Amino acid sequence: RRSWGLCALGEPASNCSQPSLAETIPPENIWEIRTIPSVRAWHTLADLQGVVSRAEAGGGGWVPIVLHHFCDGCDPEGYSISPSVFSAFLDWLEPRSSTGTYVRTMHDVISDTTAPDSSIACNGSPCSTTAYTTPVSVSLLATDGGSGVDAIRYTSDGSDPTASSPLYTGPFTVSTTTTVKYRAWDVAGNVEATKSQLIQVDTVAPTVAVTSPLNGATVNGNIRIVASPADSNSGIASVAFYVDFTRLGTTTSAPWQIPWNTKKTNSGQHVLSAVATDRAGNTQASPSVTVTVR
Repeated sequence: RRSWGLCALGEPASNCSQPSLAETIPPENIWEIRTIPSVRAWHTLADLQGVVSRAEAGGGGWVPIVLHHFCDGCDPEGYSISPSVFSAFLDWLEPRSSTGTYVRTMHDVISDTTAPDSSIACNGSPCSTTAYTTPVSVSLLATDGGSGVDAIRYTSDGSDPTASSPLYTGPFTVSTTTTVKYRAWDVAGNVEATKSQLIQVDTVAPTVAVTSPLNGATVNGNIRIVASPADSNSGIASVAFYVDFTRLGTTTSAPWQIPWNTKKTNSGQHVLSAVATDRAGNTQASPSVTVTVR
């Protein structure tokens, strides 16, 4: 093989002897993969960085870099690179994976038939199966051990993501209950199956009222305090009952009622109320009901 076909080290993109800054994936000709001309002893760290930076700025692609000897001045024809320069180049490359530039072997690129793998997070953690009480910051992440991740696309309208769906570029906010669908593409063109995440957001408190006994009623003996809670979002989780603002007890399922032995209560007027909590954690107190115990 030869090292040829792409713009050489040290040449600006605007004045290259070869028109291409990067090879395509898959390559135009698998038997004649274009590369950067061989790295020589006089090439600097800036030259190596420039090969990558100009390809990034020019639309990306595959930049095969041909290296020969690893030493300081060991080859009389200069086909070598200093270990210190090579190490600095690797250190510079490593964090660039976060913006879509990856270091891969020839085999990784040519033989990549595996789709990338994406994941979703809500407020920086795994998404909850219960509702959130405030808007949620949603983030997506994808990994690919072959040619590298090219894009993550998502939808929030129930449709499956396509190549024309919104491109994920950073966290976005979900303010109402939404199903986010997402999938990743790699540079080689492999696409993973669509993934889906229901994100429930409930910022509205439930409603609740004490429906029995009625306001102004006279009661005695063993009775039941009955409440009527409602929540159209996440649903009712519990109702707590209060007599004179002291908790009598809590129920977590319908019918929403609790026994009250008025014989253990002083005669006279007493205030009844209830507090409903929905499954997202929003709470609401009922209007008070005043009854007379005899």
